Formats: sequence, C-alpha cells, structure tokens
Amino acid sequence: MTISRSTASAFPIVQQEASGGPVSVTIPTLGGQGESLLIYTWNYGGGTVSTLEASNGLTFTPFGGQLDLAMGGAIQAYSTVITAAAAGATGVTVSGSIVGTSDYSQIVADEFISGLGPQTQWYAYTGVGISNAASATPVFPSLASASTAEELAYIGYMQPNGVNGTGGTSPIAGAAFTYSSYSDTYVIAFGNIAPSTTYQPVASLASSALSCGFAAVWAAYLPAQTINQPPMLEMQAITRAGSWMKRAASGLFTPRERERIVIPQLVTVR
Repeated sequence: MTISRSTASAFPIVQQEASGGPVSVTIPTLGGQGESLLIYTWNYGGGTVSTLEASNGLTFTPFGGQLDLAMGGAIQAYSTVITAAAAGATGVTVSGSIVGTSDYSQIVADEFISGLGPQTQWYAYTGVGISNAASATPVFPSLASASTAEELAYIGYMQPNGVNGTGGTSPIAGAAFTYSSYSDTYVIAFGNIAPSTTYQPVASLASSALSCGFAAVWAAYLPAQTINQPPMLEMQAITRAGSWMKRAASGLFTPRERERIVIPQLVTVR
C-alpha cells in the first residue's frame, strides 16, 4: 500500500490574489474520510495569512512554513484530515485573511490518500524550510524519513520568484517522485519513500531565479484503537513485534510483556 494524490478533484488547486486579501481557494469535491488535505499559502509584501477557515467547518492545524527575506515573502503550511461528515463535500471554500501588508498572495490545496482506509491518521514527522540562491535547479529541504514501517511520503512546496516550474529530478535512484507546477506560482514535489533514508528533491525552473520552499515527511497510519480487535486481527498486529512473535502466538507472555509489545508499536508512528 502506498500514498497517492487524491483524484476527487484536479489537485493541486491554486488561487491567486493580486493584493490585499482575503485569500481563498474553492475545492470542487473533497475526497473520502481519512484523506489528508494540505493547504499552502504564499504572501509577498511583508504580511502573513491568518488562521484558515473552511466553509464546511473543517479545522486546520499549521505545521510549518518559511520566511524568505530575499524574496520578501512567507510560506505557511496547514493540514487537516477529511472527516466522515466532510467526505465528498462539494464547493468547499478555504480562506484566510491577510495580517499586515500584501502585494500578492496565493493559496494551494492538495489532497492525499493512503491504502489504509477511512480510519487513516496522518502525522508530519519533520517540517523544514529552505531559501535558495538564484538557480534553475533549486533544491527542496533535505529530510530523513522515519525508521518505521508506516506508509511514508515526502511532500514539499516551493515558491519560485517569477519563473515557471518545469518539473524535477528524482532525489535518489529508484525513488519515483512527481512534480506539479502551475505557471510561476509553485512547484510541489511528492513521492513515496523508504524508512531511514534521506531525500532532497531537485526542482527544474525555466530559468535561474530565487526560490524558497517547505517540506515534511508524512506518515499514514491506523489509530491505536485498531489493535482492540478480535484475536486474529490482534495477532496480526502483534507479529510486528519481531522477536516477541513466538511468545505472543503461544500466549506465553505476562501482562507486562504484552504492554511492551503493544505500546512501543504505537509510539513509533508518532
């Protein structure tokens, strides 16, 4: 199972504002329960975007950003998980007002789905920003993936300074990354990644320009409650404990050993 971009709408979706604000983007159709909706905002001119609001009541959590003094702008990143009530909703508008001055702003919506089903939860292990000198091949932040077995993905957003994005190259051999861009507004790098590996995607621009970016390693996992299942499903979860497998299968473990089996597994996904 892997993480992929949602097909509920033509993601990524971008909306630009010439100046002032508020900044908003309308999503034609949200995906299903458990999908991850990411929102990136860029404001040029010294101001920032305030707390985001969705017309259907979804709430967003900020998970990082990057202030670039050379470009005179700031990236802000937000996330939410689609709830059962919001699944499949149409015409959803996500908006935020500008605090401070703004000569230009934009908002980008992107949505991702895992193979774990509607109970999927998402966690950003690390969020890092970067500011690049003028280059036609700027880099995204370098990130090391977690040493765990959940579904893992690198997702990065880059803002070039007035130059069109034309794609990118794989950060390491065998890593299948995709690069999405729209005019001179953004480049998004996305790829499923292996545990305990360092990745630094490289974007391609039409010509040399300043750029800044922000990226995070995302994990998709099932909530802790999923281990409270009938014996067969619980046993499948316990087998991940490696050397504890035989004792667990035979029932030869104490309550304290059971705690050592289950709880570390839940901690590693966080």
